[in-house]
Amino acid sequence: MAGTSSTSKRNINKLSRGERQAIHSGAILELSFFNLMYLYIPTYNSLLHSLEDMRSNCIQNGVLKLSMPHIGCGLDQLKWTEVAKILEQLFIGTSSTITIYSLLWTAASMN
Repeated sequence: MAGTSSTSKRNINKLSRGERQAIHSGAILELSFFNLMYLYIPTYNSLLHSLEDMRSNCIQNGVLKLSMPHIGCGLDQLKWTEVAKILEQLFIGTSSTITIYSLLWTAASMN
C-alpha cells in the first residue's frame, strides 16, 4: 500500500498542468477529490516513510517552520508518544522548527 505522501502525489498528479505549476513552497494547498474512498490505515512504518519524504522536501526547499496536528493519532489510533519520537529522530539536526497544534472542541461545537 502506498503511504500518505504517495497518495498525495497521486492526487496532485490529477491536477491540470497549470494547477500544478501554481503550487510553490510555502503555499497553502487545499485539494478536494470527490468519490475517493481511502481504506488505508497508517502504521508507524508507513508514517515514518511519509515523514522521511516530508523531511527531504523541507530540506530541499529550505522550509524552516512546519506546523502540524498530532498526525496519525485521531482516527488512525497511533500513539502520540511514538509519533513524537519518530518526528524528533527525523528532524533533529535540521534547521526546521516543528510546531504541533491541537484543536480545542466541545460536543456543543460539533453541532
